[in-house]
Amino acid sequence: MPLHFINVRFIPLSFPSSPSDSPYSFPMSHSVNRDFPTSLISSNDTHIIDLDTTNDSGDQFMAGFPSMSEIRRNPNTASELFNHITSLDEQLITLQNKTREEVAFYKSHIAALQSYYENTSKYIDDIESFVGNKIVKLEANLLSTQTNLQAAYQEIAR
Repeated sequence: MPLHFINVRFIPLSFPSSPSDSPYSFPMSHSVNRDFPTSLISSNDTHIIDLDTTNDSGDQFMAGFPSMSEIRRNPNTASELFNHITSLDEQLITLQNKTREEVAFYKSHIAALQSYYENTSKYIDDIESFVGNKIVKLEANLLSTQTNLQAAYQEIAR
């Protein structure tokens, strides 16, 4: 199932005279769909739904993230954000690898259970066949014994 990301417009706190006045100004509402080979996110399974129809980069912020004015006051904030995002990406990669390992484990476990089921079914079929053959032989012996007994009674009766 593809991952879906929604890019929404950030709420502007204030409007600077020109976004290009600041060296830290960049369009935060820009949608990017890149292929990160070591990440869960790849262009093959990611769809970005862009609800932001504006192109202004202004002083925008999103809940839980610092505003542009905070980033301008403390440029290290952007570096901290990048480090945090990198850490989250590494955690996602770790979770993806663990998930792959677990899926492989469960697939092998399912294959073992299927093999056990097939062997058990074959064993049950063999037992049913063996018991069926024994019943046929016992019925034949019973019929033969019954015929012999009837013949013996008829001979005794004469």
